[in-house]
Amino acid sequence: MVILKLRVRSADEWRELAPSDSVSETVVVPTTDELEPGQQVIIEVSSALLPNKVLIRGTVQAWRPALPRMRVRAGATIELAADEQVKLTFLHDVFSGKRTDVPRRRHHRLPVS
Repeated sequence: MVILKLRVRSADEWRELAPSDSVSETVVVPTTDELEPGQQVIIEVSSALLPNKVLIRGTVQAWRPALPRMRVRAGATIELAADEQVKLTFLHDVFSGKRTDVPRRRHHRLPVS
């Protein structure tokens, strides 16, 4: 299992990467690591707007290399797991400004398989 780090600087950048708040839509994660379709990944979302990092599970649908002359970043298209809907809704609420009263955890949570 690969952990992809996704740093979101603004709400506009989040809307570019994850246009829908449904897990049926895909999320684009910029990465230069070549990933195979069907590979299981964890996306670690971090931002100044979030109180802590959020981990979301998904499966790689496709990976594309960078095209520097066309200003296209390398990245993977990730299909999120069906049970990650609560986390995706939370992220959309935070980045849209609907939730501002989010408490911070005192300890880090790590995925365990």
